[in-house]
Amino acid sequence: MIPQLIVGGLLSGAIYALAAMGFVLLWQASRTINFAQGEFIMLPAFGVVLFQELLKLPFPLAVFYPSIFSTKPLRWGELVVSPEDLWVLGLVGLLILLVNVFLRHTKPGWAMQAVAQNREVARVVGINVSRTTAQVYLLNGLMMGVAAVLIAPIYFVQYNLGIVHGDRGVQPGQGRALRWLPGRPAGDVRRRIHLDGVPRCLRPGGPHRRLAAQT
Repeated sequence: MIPQLIVGGLLSGAIYALAAMGFVLLWQASRTINFAQGEFIMLPAFGVVLFQELLKLPFPLAVFYPSIFSTKPLRWGELVVSPEDLWVLGLVGLLILLVNVFLRHTKPGWAMQAVAQNREVARVVGINVSRTTAQVYLLNGLMMGVAAVLIAPIYFVQYNLGIVHGDRGVQPGQGRALRWLPGRPAGDVRRRIHLDGVPRCLRPGGPHRRLAAQT
């Protein structure tokens, strides 16, 4: 049971980690807290549904291009993992790796880091701060688009998709991670294992623990 709960927490945390990384990038580059981060996920999800209804593409594509991967769940004892879950973990991990490579080894990434450290000094050395900030918003939008594609098949497209799932990547209690980009994915994965994977009665401060403290 516990391994299955941990896998469920990892899947939720991996998706929320994308929202968290975008949130941190925006904060570091523009010093603004984007409380509409969840809507950056909701809008692409509804956009996919809109294009699906207008173009009617999924059915013809499914006829001529069926899935080349098995959809049969994988079982290891009591642990059951679907291929979709593995795709989510793999794509999120790849995207996080690519974002870090982009920030560390490209000129636009260096400019983003310079703006994040000191906007005035970055402007003095010739960096276009406004353009770099716009590029950060674009990068965040692309990441949220990927998150929307990953979330929609699991939690379905609904009007409160951004509030329920996207804004969970923004947790004021993890404020220290705003200054450290890798801290956000790690923090969100840990938090989703704690919230989605661990039963309420076993969490720190849960009802059983409080009851024991009172006796």
